[in-house]
Amino acid sequence: MNANQRNFEAQQRAVVEANNATNDAIMKGWRDRNAASDRMHDKTIDSIRDEQTMRDPNTGQTYKVESGSDQYWKNDQGEYIESDDKFYNPNRDPNVNNQGWTEMEEQR
Repeated sequence: MNANQRNFEAQQRAVVEANNATNDAIMKGWRDRNAASDRMHDKTIDSIRDEQTMRDPNTGQTYKVESGSDQYWKNDQGEYIESDDKFYNPNRDPNVNNQGWTEMEEQR
């Protein structure tokens, strides 16, 4: 009788584990599809608003900026400067009040 009970419990555990594995796989697929949909939605909205996402390489924080420039520089107040001149560096520009500027990277 004890052997039958142990066999029954082992079989039940196997069924539960199989069901959990199936449910985990279904949820992973659902999460992956939702994440892909969210990324596509963000890209569509950015395109409509003519924005792109830039990342501060020092902090990892992301910012939405107006699209169209080659470079974006950010100061500590969250303001940014756009530039298409690869040689421009606002840290060397006396017209920007000697603030500390960090060049941002495009978030992909």
